[in-house]
Amino acid sequence: MFKWRKREQKEEEIKQKVNFLSLSIDKLRELLEEGNFVELTYILGNKKEIIKRNLLAGIFRGIGIRYWCYCYYCYTCYFASKNCDFEYSYYW
Repeated sequence: MFKWRKREQKEEEIKQKVNFLSLSIDKLRELLEEGNFVELTYILGNKKEIIKRNLLAGIFRGIGIRYWCYCYYCYTCYFASKNCDFEYSYYW
């Protein structure tokens, strides 16, 4: 009778461990779904997709930097001409 209870306890412990692992796997699955892990693995696994995204990101960064430099240049020229004397001003 003692061996039978011991076997029952072991089976119960195994069931608890399996249940705990099942809950952990479900939590991990939910976290990965929230983080769009499947989409990230697709992007990282496809070399053409990586190249395409990096190329587009580089183009838009270049456009942004060029626009910022242009605005900075225009504003500095405008304010420099406003602060200068009339006879030394570039814009008259």
